[in-house]
Amino acid sequence: FTLFLEELFRRWKALDVTHSISVVFFARSYLAGSEAAPSPDDDPSPLGAGKSTRHKDVDGRVYEDHYLPVVENVTASDWSGLVHQVKVAFCSFPERVGWHVSPRGVRVPSVAKQGNVLEAINTTLNVLQYHYMDRDLTRTGNSIVVVSPGDGVFEVDRSLAAVTRQRMMDCGVGSDCICLALPPLHVTPFFVYKKSEADAAADAAGGGGEGDWKKHF
Repeated sequence: FTLFLEELFRRWKALDVTHSISVVFFARSYLAGSEAAPSPDDDPSPLGAGKSTRHKDVDGRVYEDHYLPVVENVTASDWSGLVHQVKVAFCSFPERVGWHVSPRGVRVPSVAKQGNVLEAINTTLNVLQYHYMDRDLTRTGNSIVVVSPGDGVFEVDRSLAAVTRQRMMDCGVGSDCICLALPPLHVTPFFVYKKSEADAAADAAGGGGEGDWKKHF
C-alpha cells in the first residue's frame, strides 16, 4: 500500500498537480465468545442506525466495522512525510481495533471479500455530498479511491449496493478500486449478494434457477 502511495505521489509531483487528500483505514472484525453475545442495543440491519456497533451478516455472524481517519484534507509539495505517517498508522491499526484474543472473547479480521467496502464508500459520501458548500475553487471534482488487499470480488448486501450506486450518481462522485491481489479472469469489481427470502420465492414461482447467490457489477 505504501509503495502505491509513493508511486502516486511521484507522478503527482512530475505532473505538477495539486490535490487535497484524506486517508481513512477501514476494516471488519468478526466477533466470537462473549463479545458476540447479543445486546438490547444491537441492530441486525447493515443499514440500521442503532446504538450498538455490532451487527449480523446474512449468515448470522456477528461483526463490527472500524474506520480510522489517518489524514484529512492534506495538501503538500513533498509527500514523504505523509507516507511515513500512513506507515506508522498501518502498523498500529491491528492493535487499535483489537485483533487479538482477549479475556472477553476473540476478534479476528474478515477476509477482503467480506469487508465493509460499501460501508466505507458511504461514509466518504457523507462528507462529499456537501461538496458544493464552501467550495475550494483551486480544485475541481472529487474522487474515491478504494485500496483492497483482495482480488476485486466482494460479498455485499443487496440493498446497500443499490443505495451506494444511487448516492454516487446523485453526488456525481466516481470511485476507483485498486486491488493488490492477482485479478480473477473476469471484470472487477464484482459484487456478490445473497438473495433474500422474497427473491428466492419469486425465482421459485418464476422457475428461476440461479441458486442462493446472485452476482452483478
